[in-house]
Amino acid sequence: MYMNAPGVVMLRIKRALLTVSVVGILVAISTVGVFALPNPFLEVPSNHWTYGALERFSDIGLSKQVPEWVRHRWQLTRVEMALEVAAILERLAVAGANALDEHIGEEAQVGETTWDVADLVERYNRAATEEKQISVADQVLLENLVSYFRSDLEALGYKVRGPGVVGANALQSLPADYTTGQLRISGTGVLRYNEFVSQQAQSRISGASVGQDYSLNLGYIGENIRLNATVLTRGTQLLRENDGVNVFALTSFEVAYDDRMVARIGDLSDHTWSDLALNPEHPLHGLQAGIQIGRLGSTVLFAYSKVGGEDEYLAGLDSTLYLDRITLGASLIHSVGIKPGDADPQTVASLQGTYRLTPGLLITGGLAGNVWSDRSANAFHLAGLLQYSDQLSVAAKFRMQDEGFQRILAPASEPSGQEFDLAFDIGQTQLRAGIGRAAWGESDESGSATTTTLGLRYPVTDLAFLRAETSRSVYDGGHPNERNVLESLTTTVGLDFLTPRMNVSLGYALEELWGEGFSRLPSSRIGEAEVEYRLSPYARALAGLSLVDEQGVGQRLITDFGVDYDVLGGSFSFRYQVVDFSGMIDSDIEESRSIGAEFTIRF
Repeated sequence: MYMNAPGVVMLRIKRALLTVSVVGILVAISTVGVFALPNPFLEVPSNHWTYGALERFSDIGLSKQVPEWVRHRWQLTRVEMALEVAAILERLAVAGANALDEHIGEEAQVGETTWDVADLVERYNRAATEEKQISVADQVLLENLVSYFRSDLEALGYKVRGPGVVGANALQSLPADYTTGQLRISGTGVLRYNEFVSQQAQSRISGASVGQDYSLNLGYIGENIRLNATVLTRGTQLLRENDGVNVFALTSFEVAYDDRMVARIGDLSDHTWSDLALNPEHPLHGLQAGIQIGRLGSTVLFAYSKVGGEDEYLAGLDSTLYLDRITLGASLIHSVGIKPGDADPQTVASLQGTYRLTPGLLITGGLAGNVWSDRSANAFHLAGLLQYSDQLSVAAKFRMQDEGFQRILAPASEPSGQEFDLAFDIGQTQLRAGIGRAAWGESDESGSATTTTLGLRYPVTDLAFLRAETSRSVYDGGHPNERNVLESLTTTVGLDFLTPRMNVSLGYALEELWGEGFSRLPSSRIGEAEVEYRLSPYARALAGLSLVDEQGVGQRLITDFGVDYDVLGGSFSFRYQVVDFSGMIDSDIEESRSIGAEFTIRF
């Protein structure tokens, strides 16, 4: 949710002061430092690979259950993810403590333990039975998690030992048996098949396509130098039509010297620059290089990205200083936009910091502004996490910004206003609340919007969870002589049953609309049922049923089936969906069916 308000007195800092502050910090630490300070309270996208990784460690008993409905309804923030990763490391330490007559982890306090993933896994495997041991693939997955959330773990007070610099220049993880002077080749092959059929009253439309991706990763470690390269070939062929697309490219090349100097060329999609300055939704391509000396470092960036189908080129300098409890960072990004109507270059400067007041209290803040251009607007965010115990935590986020503020690579400037979110975790009970107001435009074409949300997840029993959420939005905008007012109220309730072998989710949603100046405002009712059954530790079957009843339009019934099978060397997934439109009024389509299958092999 991001909403903002008109007439709100924003935190304004003169462009000159902000620029001098940022440039001063950058100059002071531009030759040393760790890289790119991500916002720990930024939500991790629901389709991110880290959710699957947590699920994997949940399957082997090292992580809390992260069920499907959490991913689709309530996304975790980076700091919440980091706490889950820390819990995995602590469980490994406790389980393997007796292997070498050492007791670590169980009595360790935050900030006093230095984690070494390879050492923890070795000790754990000595103590665990054969069927419970962690495989090489799982160890690499855990190393990837630690690498991705390393800055957040260290902000929480955990220290992580291991090769590779952190942040935006984190090295690609290699298998634990990788030896010095060895050329390592690994890769992934993916084959996809998709087919759809749309049955209309007088005709039938169908189509199918086959796509394939093949990725080859080459790695080498010498005495002081490390190389990684990734080559990708991608193709799509439409069946029954002589048409297709094929791509062959070197997507990335990475070189590191002594694990402290890194340069990456090509795909930079995993960048973790401050989200206050750079829109994280757009992938980058180009050059990113960094240097690390102790706890100080800097990153330089020369890249391009596509926004609205047009190339946009940018350069950036980012520096971060890691102290015992404080992390400070500054970014300066300059972009030459060639999008129609936005030919003027734009520059965003940002300051951000994280302070660990106590082992359980984390505060983060940031300020960004458009500088050196006709646009003069700022954005500010402040967030905090109180982890009182394993059973109680409170998180709060606040953000406000001037009208017209625009991050680099953002498709458009954002409205002014403010947003506040509050979250409580009490045991397994979770409460979410938020309010925001936005305003935009001038007197001839202006508007405002207000949104309030309230959500609850409550454990009825150890295996059943009740969830409920309500959201109310009011929009008022348009020309003064032709105003449009829209009010919506969405209420969702559901019940989830989570067992070791089967998860069942039932849900009902009601969306009601009222307004002025709109010709048609139908209300909608949606009923859903989802079942996930684990056939084995490596296979699961899924089924879903949804009924959508739209007032004045009719009903449509959606049925889904699926199977997933995952092993060390590959995976297979199959999806089948049927949408029945027979209950719709004035619909040309009677029924549609789609089939999707994907086969993956890893070596």
